[in-house]
Amino acid sequence: MSPRSCRQGKAAVLLAALGLLLVLAIQPGTALTVENPKILSDVAPGTSRFPMAVLLKPDEAAADYTVEVLGFGQAGDGVYTPLAAADDTGMYSARALITVDPAGFHLDPGQRQPVNVNISVPEKAGDGGRYALLHIHPSGAAAGQTAITTGIYVPVMLTLKGSSLTHTGSITGIQAGEVTPGKPLLVSTAVSNTGNHHYYGLMVNLTLTDQAGKVVAVASSPGSVYALIPGNGMTIATPITTPLGPGTYTVTSEARLADGMVLLDTGDTTMTIRTAYVPPVTQTTPAGGTQAEGPKKLPFLPIYVPGPDALLVSTALSAALLLWSRRR
Repeated sequence: MSPRSCRQGKAAVLLAALGLLLVLAIQPGTALTVENPKILSDVAPGTSRFPMAVLLKPDEAAADYTVEVLGFGQAGDGVYTPLAAADDTGMYSARALITVDPAGFHLDPGQRQPVNVNISVPEKAGDGGRYALLHIHPSGAAAGQTAITTGIYVPVMLTLKGSSLTHTGSITGIQAGEVTPGKPLLVSTAVSNTGNHHYYGLMVNLTLTDQAGKVVAVASSPGSVYALIPGNGMTIATPITTPLGPGTYTVTSEARLADGMVLLDTGDTTMTIRTAYVPPVTQTTPAGGTQAEGPKKLPFLPIYVPGPDALLVSTALSAALLLWSRRR
């Protein structure tokens, strides 16, 4: 067998194994599926009703379930995280606007339960977006509880109809990593959403200049698949793929949206490299591109996707997994 065929065979085995792991980890990992697992809508003053339905898989045991309305938080990597009422104090919260009917119900194997999400917007509610997460879980298991239980988070992302929307951001920090042989040098840019509405596709462009002012490297990150919610922040790690000698460099970071048209903010910092930086070795792919040697980053395989932005949460592992995110 040729080296190329061997590599392709290994890749096929790895992809098949990943697919199997996703099937095992995702499908049996949650007993529920949700119809309309994301509420993304313009809302006017008054009450709006959004129907969805919760289904218990046929091979699961009967149980009582609860739907909680929680605050919409975000981790540094963009993953959506729930906030308890005591922590959900931001002006863009939709938690107090939402009621669920029914908020609790019993499900037998294979049963489907319709659920109405009612959103009441007051007059003169202001501008921008309002956000919350619905947590559907076995009764008695609250958000963050480490009991062996699973649940689903449903994002609620509302835009106040006719209001003035601002999409702005601020770079709150730029930090360069250490030079490690065989690994990419990462520059992390922390960005906060200072506007009043969410946006997708946050990306970073980097420019490195030496002490003589000469541009010696440029780099870009792909647009984030997570929406950045007003008042929250996200850190984008961008790899440098150009060799650099020892010295001090100025790193300029631009935070943009993926369409490249909206510049949110710029910032700069200095970076001192004491030993020469050599990016990971690359090889030419059959398509003519390049691919880093070493451990391969396998593509995401949406084996089971209950819906855009739906979060499957296994509190037994105390972790949340965002399966897929789709732009509005």
